[in-house]
Amino acid sequence: MSRQLSSSPPATEQTVRSRFEALDAIVASGLTMSGLARVLGQWIVEGFPIRECTIRLTDTRGFDRYYRADASSQDVSEVLVTAASPRDSRDANTDARNVSIEGSHDLLGDVEVVPISPDALTPDLQEQLVHLVRRFGFLINCHVTMERARAEADRDELTGLYNRRFLRRCLRQALAEPSPRPMSLLMLDVDHFKKFNDSWGHAVGDRVLRLIGELMQSIFRSEDIVCRYGGEEFAVLLCDDRAKPTGDHPHEVRQYAERLRREAEHLRLTSEDGRVLSQITISGGIASVPWDARDADELLLKADDALYIAKRSGRNQIVFSDGLAKSA
Repeated sequence: MSRQLSSSPPATEQTVRSRFEALDAIVASGLTMSGLARVLGQWIVEGFPIRECTIRLTDTRGFDRYYRADASSQDVSEVLVTAASPRDSRDANTDARNVSIEGSHDLLGDVEVVPISPDALTPDLQEQLVHLVRRFGFLINCHVTMERARAEADRDELTGLYNRRFLRRCLRQALAEPSPRPMSLLMLDVDHFKKFNDSWGHAVGDRVLRLIGELMQSIFRSEDIVCRYGGEEFAVLLCDDRAKPTGDHPHEVRQYAERLRREAEHLRLTSEDGRVLSQITISGGIASVPWDARDADELLLKADDALYIAKRSGRNQIVFSDGLAKSA
């Protein structure tokens, strides 16, 4: 895949300076790593007397990828590099003019440039180029680090599930749509959770929470928002497919919830010597839009009320809020 470059002459010092000022916005604009590499390649061949440059970028999975910008063909493309490095694959006659700039950061590796002539890249221009490359690498690292921190902030550390804050944000966004899709909120609670902590210690209690989290992830769809809501309480937000008839939604929710409850009964919690410690059961309450609620706060309240009824009525059961129960 390639990107066409403009055919403008090398940029003036003022243009280079303006690109420095635009770096922060470019890196934070949401471009992919390959998109950022293409921007850098374009800036180098347009802003400096450079015939060609090769950029090594390490993606977030740890794989090296190479992008080559060519001023003559006005093209930036990803290139395949095998055992030979980009430098090894060059013509020996042009290799003496190559300038290699170390990116100095985890994600942006070496940038190798070929000037249009041996003396074209003056010391001042080379200093500007080195500064541009290293600033770009620094900002990419900062951006990726912040994105990872944001993702981690939305996750529960113990179970790896989404957390309460993420769920509430998703609810607000989903219900802010002009015509919100039918959706249901399932609130769950591990029955008699206190006894796990009191009888066998908090390490066993943590194992129970992880087991429930893993079971939920195996049952619900990838598009469902599965969360640890707090303590021994979990939540799942299930949004309906717009293509399906509205009446199908409550029946699907019932099937998922009951399957989860049944399979939780068969989870085996054992001690280190293999003894079965206790059976795990869960209680749940479900409320839905548009049957029970019109906004996020009302939906949370109705689902929590249904959960309370399930626990008060003997536990190990799923209770539907009134509106959803009537339609199901």
